[in-house]
Amino acid sequence: MSRIASSVSVFNELMRRRPNLVPVLFQPCYRDREADAKPGEPPYFSFPICRYDSGRLGTLYIGWYIRNAQRFPEVPRLTASRSELLDMIDTIANDPAFYLDMDFEPGDMQFLKNAVILHARTEYEDWSEPEKKRHVLRLWLTNFSFKDGDAEVREGIRT
Repeated sequence: MSRIASSVSVFNELMRRRPNLVPVLFQPCYRDREADAKPGEPPYFSFPICRYDSGRLGTLYIGWYIRNAQRFPEVPRLTASRSELLDMIDTIANDPAFYLDMDFEPGDMQFLKNAVILHARTEYEDWSEPEKKRHVLRLWLTNFSFKDGDAEVREGIRT
């Protein structure tokens, strides 16, 4: 199952439940580049979870990238408020009142805008027979002519 949630709705609920944590969303936040680091680039980068661009809220949240960045000794340790914020985002985004699960059938497509949608998938067990194995093609599209959204994210995170 594909699980999606509106990052704007999660933001609004966080503001309702824990307004004291909202400013932390806009502070620099270290993330592990995972396998995406190019030669010579640091294996992590800093970028806030939320930003306003042209008056629109944009979100870049992948919780395990933030938590995994802690493996690098030079990355500042997560503060208590940052840890609480990450847990709260995960809690809200995984509340059935805020997410939609979608089951894909062969030929289905899903288009998401990462700046306003949080997405994940539920666990699955694949078939052992090769002809029954799960086959998913994931394609990341970038459109530099988008008028809305965060220009820095569209052009790539710079170090």
